[in-house]
Amino acid sequence: QIRRLWKEAIAAKPDEERDQLKRLRADTDSILSMLYASKDRGLDPATDKELRDGLNSMDGPCLEVVLAYEELKQTCNALDFADLIWAAVLGMERDSWTRKRVESKWRYVMVDEYQDSSRIQERFVRLLSENHQNLMVVGDDDQSIYQWRGAEPENLICFDQRWEGTSVIHLGQNYRSTKRIVGFAASVIENNQRRRKKKIWSEGAFGPDIDVENSFDEWAEARKVVKSIKAAIAEGVEPSDCAVLARTRRQISRLQVTATELDLPMIAVGVVDWWQRADVRLVLSWFKLLINGRALDAAAYCMSHWTG
Repeated sequence: QIRRLWKEAIAAKPDEERDQLKRLRADTDSILSMLYASKDRGLDPATDKELRDGLNSMDGPCLEVVLAYEELKQTCNALDFADLIWAAVLGMERDSWTRKRVESKWRYVMVDEYQDSSRIQERFVRLLSENHQNLMVVGDDDQSIYQWRGAEPENLICFDQRWEGTSVIHLGQNYRSTKRIVGFAASVIENNQRRRKKKIWSEGAFGPDIDVENSFDEWAEARKVVKSIKAAIAEGVEPSDCAVLARTRRQISRLQVTATELDLPMIAVGVVDWWQRADVRLVLSWFKLLINGRALDAAAYCMSHWTG
């Protein structure tokens, strides 16, 4: 929808401006990232100065497109991912009856991975729990890696300051890793500037040495991994005993290509999300259209796959 609105916005410009803008392509990732960040902070895109200034600093009609996108969602009676909590919080804050109805559904609230919660999520948790005070959160500020998408580890670090009467229980024992790995991790994370002081340990085996490898790029990384597996197999290790854990699907695709080039059989698990399969998306789009006749994106997907 962002790309479509971008084309429409450019088409509506005067001739001389349109010719100049035609060379541009909508940077949908950056546009949506800024919009989502605004909503993670609990702000209204229509009035958020930081968002407007950021969009205006980009090439093309970015602000115009975002405002049209917000209007389109209202027309379609639709929400995107960033709207789900944002809209719930605004609804509960603006209407006491809505808040009472929602918060009365749960007498106890538990939130996992709280170090990755955003400002709007923290407000949502407060709206759900402030009256009954039966709130438990679980998290580790040293594992906060999503600040780039709005996570605020301060929600966990300052939790006992924001919620009076909080009891803090530290769980320092690691049951999955060797002593060497846990000790190595502890020596790295103790350098974090803003964190809760804690001790972590393992009662497992000491474990083998840890190798830290640097690679020029992701292709060099993949080649190094595949070659190390081939060397291990040549030394007698069973291929079925070799596995690679990757952080992103992008890394897996690089490994697949490299394994093929170096003649190493490989089975990739979980590369294509089941929900993103074409047949599944088509069925879900039909259901979405049946539920909401104004869901334009679902209608477009159904019509584009019409074979009757």
